[in-house]
Amino acid sequence: MAFAAYVTVCGLYGIAVDLSIYANKPAGGDQTKKNVLVKPGQGFSVTTKNLLRAGVIENPFKFKLLARITGQDKHVKAGEYLIPGGISPSGVLEILVDGKVVLHRLTVPEGYNLGQIASAAAVAGEGSGPLSPTTPNT
Repeated sequence: MAFAAYVTVCGLYGIAVDLSIYANKPAGGDQTKKNVLVKPGQGFSVTTKNLLRAGVIENPFKFKLLARITGQDKHVKAGEYLIPGGISPSGVLEILVDGKVVLHRLTVPEGYNLGQIASAAAVAGEGSGPLSPTTPNT
């Protein structure tokens, strides 16, 4: 019985060490920034798949395990992220949990009404275009 407990403890210790090394080791050699979108209500599994597809992470199982153990999987904020290349998995989680989203600048000239602002946002690529006729244009 003592031997089984010893083997279990050693196994858990090995997993913990491996996960700790994974958490702090930068992923890959690609130094380009990656754009990743996290939609409101999106599950963590979908977020993980998107990060893998973008080349931000290399091991989705370990990434999800790390997030789950640290409790960060439930605190990811929605938004558009620009993830630096060569960042560690714990660094990726920090960005997603802190909500360090991409900010877009839009200058609105004084006196613009809501319709003109919506058009300016659409031209800048930040909106969906002119307001619908049912929306007041004030």
